[in-house]
Amino acid sequence: MPSSLSERAAEGSTYTIVVEFNEKLPDGSLNPVVPNSGLTWSLFDKEGNVINNREDISIDPVAQSVMITLSGNDLKTFPGKTARRFVTVSGTYNGTAGNNLPLTEEVSFQIDNLIGIT
Repeated sequence: MPSSLSERAAEGSTYTIVVEFNEKLPDGSLNPVVPNSGLTWSLFDKEGNVINNREDISIDPVAQSVMITLSGNDLKTFPGKTARRFVTVSGTYNGTAGNNLPLTEEVSFQIDNLIGIT
């Protein structure tokens, strides 16, 4: 189940998501990790359709946290469609359990429909 962000995006505006990378250790603590090169993100609607050709977008440089900035048509709403979007981040990392471990996370957020935006 994806995490849900509480802050809403305004239709057609700009919305930034900060992604922090941690591996959960056996004792429950978090260990910050830097993903390997090849990290990507994608933007989907609730039905799994790619939004605004935002699929497998490279994230560079790779660090313990990155910012994904969405704007304009990334945040457009469509008649009869949900105004919820999903950002998926995929790649690999080297951690305490080994190297090239898979990393896949997803977060969702709501887009507020604005009356004056067409």
